[in-house]
Amino acid sequence: MAASKKGQLNFISFAYAIGTVLVIFGHSFPLGKAVIPESMLSFRAFVYSFHMPLFFYISGALLKYLSDDRGLYRGMTYTVFILKKAKKLLIPYFVLALLAFVPKYLMTGYISDRVLLDADYLIRSFFVPHENVWGHFWFIPVLFGLFCFSYLQLKIVQKAWSTVLFTILFLFLNFHPINLGWLGIKDICIYGIYFWLGLITSDYITAKQTAIFSRGKGIVALVTGIVLFLSLAFMITGRGTMLRSMLFLLVALLMIYSILCVGIVYQQGKYSFFDWLNGKIYTVFLLSWPCQSIIEICLNKILNLYWFIVMPSMFLSGLLGPLLIIWLYRKLKIENRLLKASIGIS
Repeated sequence: MAASKKGQLNFISFAYAIGTVLVIFGHSFPLGKAVIPESMLSFRAFVYSFHMPLFFYISGALLKYLSDDRGLYRGMTYTVFILKKAKKLLIPYFVLALLAFVPKYLMTGYISDRVLLDADYLIRSFFVPHENVWGHFWFIPVLFGLFCFSYLQLKIVQKAWSTVLFTILFLFLNFHPINLGWLGIKDICIYGIYFWLGLITSDYITAKQTAIFSRGKGIVALVTGIVLFLSLAFMITGRGTMLRSMLFLLVALLMIYSILCVGIVYQQGKYSFFDWLNGKIYTVFLLSWPCQSIIEICLNKILNLYWFIVMPSMFLSGLLGPLLIIWLYRKLKIENRLLKASIGIS
């Protein structure tokens, strides 16, 4: 991609980096012995209301941005595109999960998950994403599933009437998801709307960046999102109601918008304090939880330290541990395509 094109995407790259940092923060809460203040748990719940919708929105926006004028994959056939995505997403999903079975089984006394060494558990771990050995890996097959439908989506978005119909369909599925964990069907229903909205708004937000996003608008969106989230937490009863689902969707969209506003400020100011994550974010996402789990076991389960020591340590390990692995991989000049693909190094 040309340098000018990359410059247009700095605000989206910033949002991607922020999303990864928020994921690591969410996974920095120790389980079991540590007693965590209710305010911290509430803040994590707020982060969880939008950090994964942000990832799916960005994925849809980048897919459309990188498509050609006919809405296809810049010279790639659909088959080549899907095989490329399968290599990037599914190799780490299967390989890293498979490697984790025995170590995680041996550490059963120190973790909250129940790991079984039998065929049923193994099959469900791979094909029911939320039951994977690494919990955060549920995102990977769900994103792959959305990419599998992307050819149809890129065709649909070329016509206004079909775009409206599919937006209504995705909204309906978000409010009334198919309750099936296999192959991530339920999550595809829930998060498909964000992927779709990213795809249909991609051209507009990249062409009209400064007109759409600003510091002031971002602050208004942030405050509104917080107020709505608090209303969900304290004022509205009845889990699963239509109103509640609509408000959750609105909170996520407001927070996505506010983060993109901050991204525009970052881009216009030509800041670079997140540039060290460029090209490494996917690896950080993949390897953050294993690094954090080791720290949690040592500091929380074994040494029984206070949460305000364990949490920052888990956060730093989740952020810096994968970067250390990348540095070692390159320093040792390892040339193994399976290992490289498994840890997400591009």
